[in-house]
Amino acid sequence: MGCPAVCIGYELTANLDFATATTSLRNWAANVYDGIFEGNGHTISNLSINLTSGSIGGFFRELGERGVVRNLGLINPSVTTVDILRIGGIAGDNEGTISASWVSGGTITATGTNSTPTIGGLVGRNDITGAIIASYSTATVNAGTSSEGSGGGLVGDNGGLITASYAAGRVTGTNTGGTTTALVLGGLVGEIWLRLNAQSEITSNSVITDSYCTVAGQATACIGGVPPAGHPAVPTSTAAQLQTPTGYTGIYANWNVDIDGDTFPDNPWHFGATSTYPAITDPKTSEPPAANQRTIDHDPDDDNLINVDTLQKLNAIRHDLNGDGLPPSTSTYAAYVGAFLGGDLVSATPTTPRMGCPQTCIGYELTANLNFDADGMGGVTSTDPYPNWTPIGPAYAATFDGKGHTISNLTIAGATGNSGLFNTLTTDAVIRDVGMLAASIGNDGADAYAGVLAGDNDGGMIITSYASGGAVTVTGTSTYGGGLIGRNAGDLRAVYSTAAVNASSTATSTTIGGLIGLHTGSVIASYAAGTTTGSGAAIVGGFAGAASSTAAAITNGY
Repeated sequence: MGCPAVCIGYELTANLDFATATTSLRNWAANVYDGIFEGNGHTISNLSINLTSGSIGGFFRELGERGVVRNLGLINPSVTTVDILRIGGIAGDNEGTISASWVSGGTITATGTNSTPTIGGLVGRNDITGAIIASYSTATVNAGTSSEGSGGGLVGDNGGLITASYAAGRVTGTNTGGTTTALVLGGLVGEIWLRLNAQSEITSNSVITDSYCTVAGQATACIGGVPPAGHPAVPTSTAAQLQTPTGYTGIYANWNVDIDGDTFPDNPWHFGATSTYPAITDPKTSEPPAANQRTIDHDPDDDNLINVDTLQKLNAIRHDLNGDGLPPSTSTYAAYVGAFLGGDLVSATPTTPRMGCPQTCIGYELTANLNFDADGMGGVTSTDPYPNWTPIGPAYAATFDGKGHTISNLTIAGATGNSGLFNTLTTDAVIRDVGMLAASIGNDGADAYAGVLAGDNDGGMIITSYASGGAVTVTGTSTYGGGLIGRNAGDLRAVYSTAAVNASSTATSTTIGGLIGLHTGSVIASYAAGTTTGSGAAIVGGFAGAASSTAAAITNGY
């Protein structure tokens, strides 16, 4: 799908309107969702759901424990049910996290005589693992006619966390229950979900903080049922009280919460005038700078890859081998932030990555061609910043996306360990779309691997990358040299090398290949076209010097 690593979900890049959808989509049906759904502040209008008996429904039927919905708005949804279990605008059942999301207008309605409806403007049931953060609903909720069940302006039945949220929609329903059962209605939450623990004691995981409601319709309190002992109350507010604060003060003093998980407040709300309810801001522009935050966004395209456009930044990657944007050692902190100016915490003992990635950073991407012949004098000399490159390592375990850019004139002389742009790539490494031009790699060591891109690919994946021109020369014993990779124990796809590879050794264990020195992994749709030469007892192959007969695979290689 084009994801630099494993895809983790979906994001809206435009507002959507079901009014313009084909007939087959106008009665929406959903299932369990366990990924990320990033709304990016966009909206989905006129969602229409008409569910039959015994179903759970909403835009998402159920949000699993790993499910995340954020920065998503539903406008004027219509969710209608008969004898339904749990329904809500965004989800019928939430076991994951919903943040900075809202339902504006519309109706959530149970029709007929329902046995146990659980319906809410945002979510039907917020499960014990569920979290609702900085969200709201103004939808009209009608729990229908029933002898038991619950209806709430935000949530029908709450067993998890609700914080910094509110509901301002009308909540109605007709209770036909007797003295032992009842349909309960609440302006924010219909009722608190109670359950028996292992000791047969009635308990609840429900936590509701800094959240409010207006009471409109038949609901008379923010929580309809009787909460368990010790559960915090939710104050009933008038529209004027919810509209009066125009900032993070008063009842909204704790509403500037962290949405993206980086521990910094994200300013998710804008408050308008004293005649409007709070609403969700544009997440791309709302987060304010602070003294302990990064002042430069090093991931402006929000693909969780940190931009690299200088040799200094390329060199700094060695201090962050897992790609999360945070050096693990304070001893390397100064060198890292010296390259990524304005990018890290001001503190000399950083604890939280802050490179501008919307989630955890997963690696790096080139945004410019890089040239080790920085002075342009032809060839790398002592006047250039990195005349004898130290390979990035010892073990790189992240994504490195070249974005089609090139790195020219990489030079390594007299190396004794694994040598190349990278020392070793682990099973977590993904290298893609990078071209290495006119590199010069010299390795004099014993028991080493040498290649232009990496000395040792110990289980990583290399895709659509190449070495063009240049040379790899090995002179040590038990050394493997390849035009692209010294040893490949990983996965190569659509790669090539035209680098010259030379071995000068009297040891029979010195082995070179045009693409790979020692191959024990997989290669698909790749070729080598560089000159391979050896003297003495060196083993020389045009594609690979040696390959394991049991583990190596070569498909469409030339």
